[in-house]
Amino acid sequence: MALYSEFDSVDQCYAKAVEYWNADTSPIVAGLLDGICSSPSVSSDSKAYIDAHRVEYRQLLYYGDYTLRCVFAEFLKGGQAGLKGHIMLAAVTELIGSVSAGGKLTP
Repeated sequence: MALYSEFDSVDQCYAKAVEYWNADTSPIVAGLLDGICSSPSVSSDSKAYIDAHRVEYRQLLYYGDYTLRCVFAEFLKGGQAGLKGHIMLAAVTELIGSVSAGGKLTP
């Protein structure tokens, strides 16, 4: 079985690689989040951190469902109201869309 075909999207390639190598994505996702949160320390705006780490943030999105599982586990622990929580929320919102007041997902 080939790991990559020219028709696969990048996130599908990431999923195939994770499955093929039986990779534990929790430390990968945690490392990406830590890297994003590391700078710029002059700002408290999560968008500034995401903008400063576009590659890491894009990788976070490429992990798709694996990122969602890790982020949901972090949110269930509680206390994710700071910068890391805002960055995780941004990733979740990009991955699944936002929830309207009526509880419906919007892209």
